[in-house]
Amino acid sequence: MATHFLEFSEVLPNLRDDEEAWLREQLTKIYVSDGREYPEDALPADFDSAEADWHGPRFLLDLSDEPVDHPGFHFEFRDGESQGDGSNWGRHAWFYAQNQGNPDYLAQLVRKFLARFRPDECWEFSYACGCNKPCVGAFGGDTYFVTASGIQCGSDLLARVRQEFRPRQHRKEGQQTATLTVDVDYNPAMTDPESLASAMDTLLETALSTPGILDDYGDPVVGEFVATREYVAHVISEVHNRGPAIDTFHSDAPITLQRLTAYYETAEAFNWDRDGITMVDPGANPPTDLDAWEADHDREDDEDE
Repeated sequence: MATHFLEFSEVLPNLRDDEEAWLREQLTKIYVSDGREYPEDALPADFDSAEADWHGPRFLLDLSDEPVDHPGFHFEFRDGESQGDGSNWGRHAWFYAQNQGNPDYLAQLVRKFLARFRPDECWEFSYACGCNKPCVGAFGGDTYFVTASGIQCGSDLLARVRQEFRPRQHRKEGQQTATLTVDVDYNPAMTDPESLASAMDTLLETALSTPGILDDYGDPVVGEFVATREYVAHVISEVHNRGPAIDTFHSDAPITLQRLTAYYETAEAFNWDRDGITMVDPGANPPTDLDAWEADHDREDDEDE
């Protein structure tokens, strides 16, 4: 029988006393009953843990409706250790998993930590997947990039690239590509745009499994759902370095990454650094109405011809 595992090991360095105290408190297993929290090591004598409404590490109380028996990683608090490059971690928390780790939970803990203590810092870690047998698809990994405001994974970028490529890969002669948008109202305490996109993919796959369901429409090839508006907001926030900027745009038409990219390229606002990373000149302000800008741009093209 094949044994699969997920491993990682990373530290959160240079902890102050109040930061360590907060981490210990958040990592404490608690039981919740009738809206009250009881630490595992301080349960009332007559408390029946089996009757508790919820149990798990405190930091997951607002993230998981189901009880959590284990956070998916181990942790230790240690004093400074000198590294080969001459640096020193100081007092630090060591997080590690040797079998079935849960990197999502660790990323959520550190996101909360950064939001409370280090809002201007970031933290990243990688995990590796493996198997004791050479099973196809059992090996890989990913990297998490964590800030006070969110969590990004390398696989998110891969999913976006794949979503953009697949329609071209399966496009038949004479076919064109259309980008459709779907507005979804959701509870941010329960899910997020990327998870909703995955759920929509599952819903669509179920519907498309019906033989001939799209035959009357020429059997179109449908790509994956992607949280476009969230992604565009992230892109604009990053390149302008001024927080969420999606409200800068007031057009009623769908705001897509393709449309914004068309504007920035035409405005010659892109600069390229040595690593090929796209940066936007902060002084290149986008138009308040992309529809009007696109109409003017198309008219200029026609005049040039």
